[in-house]
Amino acid sequence: MKNIDLTVSVPYPLETVWQGITDPKLMSQWLMPTDFKPLVGHKFTFKGAQNKFWRGWIDCTVVSVKTLEEIQFTWQNSEKQTPTLMTYTLKKTDSGTNIHAVNAGFDNTYGPFSGLLYRTMIKAGMRQEFNKKLPKVLAKL
Repeated sequence: MKNIDLTVSVPYPLETVWQGITDPKLMSQWLMPTDFKPLVGHKFTFKGAQNKFWRGWIDCTVVSVKTLEEIQFTWQNSEKQTPTLMTYTLKKTDSGTNIHAVNAGFDNTYGPFSGLLYRTMIKAGMRQEFNKKLPKVLAKL
């Protein structure tokens, strides 16, 4: 199985970053509109624009919550594909917070080479979200 792995540093306190990655109103600003709640077992969706290549939503379930440290949830783009596991891990630094984001578990249901093209597109999106969109949201808090 293949993973997407990304680490970014932001100049904001751990508590502010936690709020940014767990508050559904804030998540909707930097990721996609969602009904997320940081409660283990909570089923939620991310919604986007449907097109001929995508149904327009992602099914998710919260798997683990370690307040101010880590959140994990499943990520299923299509009912035909095996869910992957999204993990956001936070670490306080002298200059702010490190965010380590991993989307793990891409298998052959994502196509040849464990969805190499799909993973490449998702990683580009994650870079945009964590390097540009999330910091803009955090700057307003």
